Amino acid sequence: MTESAQTTESRTVPPARSYPFSVPDRLVVDPTYGELRENEPMTRVKLPYGEEAWLATRYEDVRTVLGDVRFGRAPAVQRDEPRLTPRQQYSGMLTLDPPDHTRLRRLVAKAFTARRVEALRPRTQEIADALVDDMIRLGSPADLVEHVATPLPIQVI
Repeated sequence: MTESAQTTESRTVPPARSYPFSVPDRLVVDPTYGELRENEPMTRVKLPYGEEAWLATRYEDVRTVLGDVRFGRAPAVQRDEPRLTPRQQYSGMLTLDPPDHTRLRRLVAKAFTARRVEALRPRTQEIADALVDDMIRLGSPADLVEHVATPLPIQVI
């Protein structure tokens, strides 16, 4: 996309702005987020890696996008999806759209009944504690997704 707005099918697509948020500092939200929610709730952005994207900043807009079949995950797998990190992360069934996602979810759901999940709780807690301890040992700054959220389900399952 060029610096000026592009027109596609009689709609003007605004130029993408640089990703407007600073590096995260714990749970402090960048003030730009609040400004965008008020003044430009749907905005085009260019993240450090990957293609341009639309950024939805309001709850209602996010729900609309997540519930609309036109915003599928499967096509993103074949593209250079927008991201903050150099490495693309393919998230298995999370990259699938219905009906494939629905079919796999039904199969997986049978293995994760309330009783089976409860039986996994003690071992899951041990794994989570060890992952957090390892992350703390590495020092600040820490990436919770990289060090805990990604390896935890893999190790539990």
